[in-house]
Amino acid sequence: MRWIPIVLLLAGSPLFTAYSGTFTDDFSDGDLDGWDVFIHPPLPREEAAHVVKLEDGDLVIDTIAKRVELPPGFDFIEFVRMELRVGDMDAWNSYTLTCQVKFDSAPREGPGMFVVGVRRSEGHFGVTAQQILLILPTQQHIQVETVEPHAERDPILGLQGVIHHEVLDPRNFRRPIKLKQWLPIKIVAEESRFEFHLDENLVAEYEDENAGPGTVMFQAEFMMVVRLDDFMITGPGIPNNDPPQSVRHEARLATTWGEIKNLPNK
Repeated sequence: MRWIPIVLLLAGSPLFTAYSGTFTDDFSDGDLDGWDVFIHPPLPREEAAHVVKLEDGDLVIDTIAKRVELPPGFDFIEFVRMELRVGDMDAWNSYTLTCQVKFDSAPREGPGMFVVGVRRSEGHFGVTAQQILLILPTQQHIQVETVEPHAERDPILGLQGVIHHEVLDPRNFRRPIKLKQWLPIKIVAEESRFEFHLDENLVAEYEDENAGPGTVMFQAEFMMVVRLDDFMITGPGIPNNDPPQSVRHEARLATTWGEIKNLPNK
């Protein structure tokens, strides 16, 4: 009767497959389908194509973009933000994110930082609630922050609320953060449990009972050139997508560019 457990397992496997999904993007298919791109200051479409682009099978975010003509009053691109917009993101309360990031260029001083946000959603008071991994590569600075759903934004004092804040010491890592070096990122966001891994180092682990569901965000700020690859998010409610197929992305980029929107007031 050993076949009975096998039959039961096979009968139940379609339910599990439907319940848990995987969305992948290796950025080799020539489009940014599923991604919303925000650039500040807002740029015309032809200028924005120099800032967020697909190059050699990677997604490149270039906030230097020397060929870009900026609007009056701006000396540089302040930041670029990308959010994954697929499926029912309001139900994403348990998933794992993995990707590869490489910093081609970053300033020695100033707010040149790269941010990865998970479980990102609108909070009760209009503040964007999320769990954040923040990296300043040239300064060897890493921190993890939590913005709770009930946080408020005071016009004078800024963001107010219960915020988890943890600064990490990269000297304890297996190797220093360097430019032009691929770094794996893994973030586990399973209900109230969170783990942040950078370059195979566990940099933070904690519980947050107030965490809500939400999507994934990447943000590059001030004079940075960042490459992303091998993005994958998997968990209950995540929509499955077809494996990317390599094509000549130069020919498709002009017509499959993800929607570029003006910066929201957040």
